[in-house]
Amino acid sequence: MMPTGAWPAIGGGGRQPRKVLIWQSVAGLVLIVLLVVVKQAVSARETGGSDPLASLPGGQTVTAGLDIGGVPTDYDLQGLAGSYQVDGVVNLTGPDVAEQVAAASLQLSYIRVTIAPGAAPTRAQLRTLAGFMHSHAVRGFYVYLHDDAGGGRAVAAAAMLLLLRGDPWPSIQEHFTAGELMSLSPGQSRAIGQLESALHFSGRPLPGNPYSGASLDPW
Repeated sequence: MMPTGAWPAIGGGGRQPRKVLIWQSVAGLVLIVLLVVVKQAVSARETGGSDPLASLPGGQTVTAGLDIGGVPTDYDLQGLAGSYQVDGVVNLTGPDVAEQVAAASLQLSYIRVTIAPGAAPTRAQLRTLAGFMHSHAVRGFYVYLHDDAGGGRAVAAAAMLLLLRGDPWPSIQEHFTAGELMSLSPGQSRAIGQLESALHFSGRPLPGNPYSGASLDPW
């Protein structure tokens, strides 16, 4: 018979030592903090919370791996590099030594591909841009591609990079607002159409088409 007031033992018996309990509590707290940090980092990119692109003219994420906008300040670059997964910058305007120095100080890859206002990237420039995208987007990072105000040059270059990636023009248009598409000059719209035609013919020569011989270059 079990003595009055006695209870059967359950489990391994006894409390854990105080030191073990403390370490378990610390480990649990660290795990919770890490989960919160990861959640905030993901939601910042997905929902626009503390979005550094918001302070840039025309700033937006076009697709995974590619952001566009206007000329960034040092503070903008710091925000893009620090919390927005950007590790490469493409300047479509003229030389900007201060921007290049700021990018270097943040350990951002940097190239300048000068495109005149109202113009679109040449076939050679597109090869350079696609190569730059390859070296960054494939590793899960983003490239910030900018002109002076996030206008026609940035939109045209981004749209042509998407064509090179294999995206159809109707779906590419969905990445941009009506105003951004209207910012394209007649020459930029014509260049997009010429590249689309060249890609349709899969590298075959097209007399009079400056993008003749172009082929898909997925990044």
